[in-house]
Amino acid sequence: MINDELRAQFERIGEEQVRLNLNNHRYNERATAIAIEWLAPREEESRRRISALQAEQVEIARSAKDAAWVSAQAAKGANLRSTVAIIVALIALGVSVFGLHQG
Repeated sequence: MINDELRAQFERIGEEQVRLNLNNHRYNERATAIAIEWLAPREEESRRRISALQAEQVEIARSAKDAAWVSAQAAKGANLRSTVAIIVALIALGVSVFGLHQG
C-alpha cells in the first residue's frame, strides 16, 4: 500500500520534482528505491524522444545541405550564363566600334 501511495505522490509532483528530491536525499532508502524504479521507464522514454529528435535534426541538416548544394549548382550555372552574356556583349561592342571606324 505504501508503494502505491508513493507512486501516486510521484505522479502528483512529477518527474522533475522526484529527481530533485532524490538529488537532495529527501527520501528514505525504501522511497529512494521506489522513486528510482518509478523514474526508470520515464527516463527510457525521454532517451527515446531525444534520440528521435536527434535523428530528425540530422535529417533536417541533410536536407539543408542538399538544398545548399542545389543552390550552389544553380549559382554556378548563373555565373556561367553571365560570363557568356558579357563576352557576347563585348564582341557586339567590338563589332560596333569596328563598324563605326569602317564607315
